[in-house]
Amino acid sequence: MKTTMYMTMTLNGKIADENGLEDFLSHANWIEFSRIVNDSDCLIWGRKTYDAVKSMGSRYLESIKVEVVVVSHNLKVKSPKAALAYARSKGYTKVIISGGAKLNRSFIEEDLVDEIVVDIEPVLIGSGKGLAEEGAFLKRLRLLGIKNVTRNILQLHYKVER
Repeated sequence: MKTTMYMTMTLNGKIADENGLEDFLSHANWIEFSRIVNDSDCLIWGRKTYDAVKSMGSRYLESIKVEVVVVSHNLKVKSPKAALAYARSKGYTKVIISGGAKLNRSFIEEDLVDEIVVDIEPVLIGSGKGLAEEGAFLKRLRLLGIKNVTRNILQLHYKVER
């Protein structure tokens, strides 16, 4: 099963502000996110990310046409490994991980990510959450491709070296 982490961040590496808000992200990025997610079998989100998207209005969740698995200590799926075991049990072969910084760290630390796709939104914010929380990991990446999503949004696609 191929696991791809897909995130959008500011030029200075923030995926959300200090309050967890993503108000700086463009609708063009959501369209690209939906395209990539809907080309997979399953989307894995953390609970906070799921709640944030849910609060944005139903049209955002309705644009996701694949199964969404939410990882939370308060839910049935409590860990990255459990989420991937569930995806395997359903026969899924392409999974998108797009959690928050905490969930991303967990997947990276447990060596569960094959590729990383990052859209760079042309914004700088002074403080906020990075792509992954600090943790015990060092991953080398190999660039697979660069794409202009729009005139201002750049997409970087990496393979995680093992």
